[in-house]
Amino acid sequence: MSLVRQSQQISTLLKFTRTRPAEARLFQLLTWMGERFGRVSRRGVSLCFEDLNLTHRNLAEISGLTRVTVTKAISQFRQAGYLVREGEDEWLLPATWARSEP
Repeated sequence: MSLVRQSQQISTLLKFTRTRPAEARLFQLLTWMGERFGRVSRRGVSLCFEDLNLTHRNLAEISGLTRVTVTKAISQFRQAGYLVREGEDEWLLPATWARSEP
């Protein structure tokens, strides 16, 4: 059974690499990570980058983007309200945006 789950996860991650534009790819990745590893509440999905050992460089490597692109996209997500900082390394994908794409 775990082989089937691993295959499904790999398939999901490969789908992200085909998503364009880059911002949508990163947002899909963050949403997937939040649903898989974050805390879900009525407010949305919380992710702790420190707990997951995620840096902008790590996110870039996972998503196939550059670190600069990830940093710019995260800044855009914050300005648009798609991503809200809740602590030093805690981020919230608000429930209103968690199922949509920027």
